Amino acid sequence: FPLRQALQYVKSGDADVFVAKLSPVGNRLVYSTYLGGKNGESAGGITVDATQSAYVVGFTTSPDFPIVLGSYDTAEPNDGFTPHGFISKLSPSGTTLIYSTYLAGSVLDSISAVAIDSSLSAYVTGETCSPDFPYAGYQSTEFAGKCSTFVTKLSPEGNSLMYSTSLGVETSIGTGVVVDSAGDAYISGSYCGGCDPSSGSFAYVAKLLPTGKLSYLTYLNGSDGRSYGQGIGIDLNGEAYLVGNTTSTTFPGAPPMTPNPTAGFLVKMDKNGTAPIYTVLLGAAINAVAVVQPRPIVLPTYPTIVTAGYRYTGGTAPGHEDAFVVK
Repeated sequence: FPLRQALQYVKSGDADVFVAKLSPVGNRLVYSTYLGGKNGESAGGITVDATQSAYVVGFTTSPDFPIVLGSYDTAEPNDGFTPHGFISKLSPSGTTLIYSTYLAGSVLDSISAVAIDSSLSAYVTGETCSPDFPYAGYQSTEFAGKCSTFVTKLSPEGNSLMYSTSLGVETSIGTGVVVDSAGDAYISGSYCGGCDPSSGSFAYVAKLLPTGKLSYLTYLNGSDGRSYGQGIGIDLNGEAYLVGNTTSTTFPGAPPMTPNPTAGFLVKMDKNGTAPIYTVLLGAAINAVAVVQPRPIVLPTYPTIVTAGYRYTGGTAPGHEDAFVVK
């Protein structure tokens, strides 16, 4: 794998995470490094703060994952088989770890997304099945050990938890997180009743106050089919943009349709999270969204929404899929 100015030059396990930074025009590597231990890792998300430090999250099954002393949890929780969440902050040059910590209980945990606020606190979400997952501050531990969504805010130094809470939704996973200027966290994800073909599945969007207290939790699905939330963005008005995919022919805010076999959706929620302002259908799935807000001027301004996903081109096999980017 192409490496440059690496923190870790040797691939340690079956599957290591990699972190790479490209030049502004994308024609060279500023740095590129492995990040992993002797077993396996998977990256769930990445973000960058104002200092150009990168925050990488995911899960690891390695007992020797690179951890930094003084970080929140440096104990080795792994038996070599069970996935546990990790959060690693790389220096702007990519050559050192500023902090690197586990975030895990004793059973199974994974981190899917990360966001940073202006104070450089990291907010992460994902799924935990551990009855002893670390909760802190304002918290809900409802459905602890039942594979539910968690949201955790770390201190800027990565050495303590500001809050860590369950959303109180059994058999759910958080897939996206963004933070506004006030410190409110917005979460996207999916709830699946029994997580089998006969059970219901709903996309959801949630908002947490700066204390970690739940402000709202709204499900999105039609009267039939299944829906999955993938990514989330927010604008300056605090309105959330949820993306994902659905097999429902009656998905809220959209005209009746026949998914083939699924349809990607972009839903703009009102500020209180009570109802969609609009729904746009694109392709088979939308996996990511970015909200670009122009600087306020005298006249009303509106954000630009950029989405990425995939569509089918005549069949449902992997060879019949195209990626797309829509602005």
